[in-house]
Amino acid sequence: KDGRGMPQDELIIRLNQVIRGWSNYHMHAVSKQIFKYLDYVMYKLLVRWAKRRHSRKSTRWCTQRYWHEYGARKRHFSSNRRRLILFSSTPIVRHPRLKLKMNVFLDRYYFESRKRRCLVAARNG
Repeated sequence: KDGRGMPQDELIIRLNQVIRGWSNYHMHAVSKQIFKYLDYVMYKLLVRWAKRRHSRKSTRWCTQRYWHEYGARKRHFSSNRRRLILFSSTPIVRHPRLKLKMNVFLDRYYFESRKRRCLVAARNG
């Protein structure tokens, strides 16, 4: 609701911060299907935003103005300088399960290699 009168670039900046933070927080527990649904909800809200700004213009005019082709996607909310991040572009990273039979003091190699793998996954993810 705060972005009703905002220019497109400012809106993209503010939305990207929220989308990136939310998706990074939930990337371990959420499915790709939920992220795709959130992209759909965001698209519907952005259409409402565009129609509110240009109430006398057609939906087609609004889509041509605010949604551009980017990569394989035909409609991507973007301006000349910025583009909106998609929830579905966040990779889903699952935490490896801990082997409960392992002992911290006896099986040191297992825990060291697990720690190394988790650090590498965190840097790449």
